Amino acid sequence: MLVRTLDELVAVVPRLRIDHARGPAKPYKPLMLLSVLLLIEKGEIIDGRVYLDGALKSVYKQLLAAVFPAWPFRADPRYPFRHLANDQVWRLVPSDEHESDLAALLVAGGKARNVMKHVACARLDTTLFATLAASRSARTTAADAVIATWLPSLARTVFYGFLSATPQPPVTAAAHAEAWSERALEEHLERHWRRTPFASRGVALSTVEKWGRPGRQVLTDVNAIDLLGFEQASRTWWVFELKKGRPDDSVVGQIARYIAKIREDVDSRGELVRGAIIAKDVSEKLRYSARSVANLELWRYRLPDVTLERV
Repeated sequence: MLVRTLDELVAVVPRLRIDHARGPAKPYKPLMLLSVLLLIEKGEIIDGRVYLDGALKSVYKQLLAAVFPAWPFRADPRYPFRHLANDQVWRLVPSDEHESDLAALLVAGGKARNVMKHVACARLDTTLFATLAASRSARTTAADAVIATWLPSLARTVFYGFLSATPQPPVTAAAHAEAWSERALEEHLERHWRRTPFASRGVALSTVEKWGRPGRQVLTDVNAIDLLGFEQASRTWWVFELKKGRPDDSVVGQIARYIAKIREDVDSRGELVRGAIIAKDVSEKLRYSARSVANLELWRYRLPDVTLERV
């Protein structure tokens, strides 16, 4: 039976089936759970659906690198995502027209890489998600159980270091559809970055390998940056924030904090920082609010062709 309450989730944590093959116990399931809790905290997961998209993969990799900086094994996020369904943490939802294929693979114990080809997302129980989304205390209770059972004490410092001072307010019912469209936009921009006007200006999405930071859902102590780019020619960092149904003043304040955070980190190297808000609609209030932040641009996106135009 699917985990329905916070107490049930806490009770399941010690019973997670952890991979002990070839060396130490693998922290993949615990880190996947912490990743989901962080994305709920930051307003990126707005209902019970959990997608193994670029956002979740990025947070998972950042946590692994922070908690186990010398981890020697390949940590494919498809495996904990698939196998947390075996622990009844969530259920796997088939992609269109793949329901029978997914059911057959699950019955046969199919390998994660094959199962995930037929999965659209995972779904938490609605009651459990509502509890986690409504209460930081619930999220930290779940996180504490995961860390105390499976992870070194460093994980607690890492996890709490990534919690923002103020939790992201829940997405209102009226803004729900817009938030989902902008979540899809974030995924589209990451996948098709080379087609954007920013890429034509020489801005590339950051990578850990090249510039020391990921390019999506970049965890900081002032929340998570949606997208982070770097313009090599001018040595300029670009902070991109999607509005996601939030009030105008809120999104401007958020990106101002991100810009300040990155500037604090890179100023000693003589690097610059710029920002861009990408929104479906740009109100006069948003225009005036944005003028209060130096080097901040406003961009509007249009569907269904996902074109971007500067406002």
